[in-house]
Amino acid sequence: MTAAHLHLLLNHIPILGTFFGLILLFLGLTKRSKTLQKVGLATFFIVGLVTIPAYLTGEAAEHATEHLSGSSHDMLHEHEKLGTYGLIISLVLGTISGFFWFLVARNRHLDYKKVLWAILVGSLFSFFMMFFIGGHGGKIRRPELRGEIQDGQHISSLYYFDRD
Repeated sequence: MTAAHLHLLLNHIPILGTFFGLILLFLGLTKRSKTLQKVGLATFFIVGLVTIPAYLTGEAAEHATEHLSGSSHDMLHEHEKLGTYGLIISLVLGTISGFFWFLVARNRHLDYKKVLWAILVGSLFSFFMMFFIGGHGGKIRRPELRGEIQDGQHISSLYYFDRD
C-alpha cells in the first residue's frame, strides 16, 4: 500500500468520525448521559489524531496524481491549503475535546454542559469544513463532480468503457 492509497483510506475518517462524534455528543447532552458525552469527546480526540496521517500522506497523493491527465496543479494546491485549515481545526477540536473528556471522566459531580454545547457547535463547523475539503478532493480525479460532463456524454465514456 502506498502513501497515496493510505491518504485515500484515511481521509474519510475525519469526515465520518466528526459526524458520529457530533451525534454522540448531541445525544449525550440532550439525554444527560455522561457516557455518551465522554464517547463523543473521545471520538473528536481520536479524529484529531487520525487527521495528522491523513494530512501527511496528502503530499504523496499529490505526487501520484499531478502527472495524470485532467489533474490541475492549482486544484491540488488549493486542496492542500484547505487540508491545512482542516488539520488545524481538527487538532483544536481534538485537543479541547480531549481535555474536557478527561475533566468529565474525572469530575463526575461537575457540570460542563455549556462548554460541551460550545464544543458541539465547533464540531458542526469542523464537520462542514471536513465535508467541503473531502468534496474538493473528490473533484481532483472525478470530472463528473466538477461538472465537466457534456450534454449527451455518457459517464462510462469518461472511464474508457465501450458505450455499446
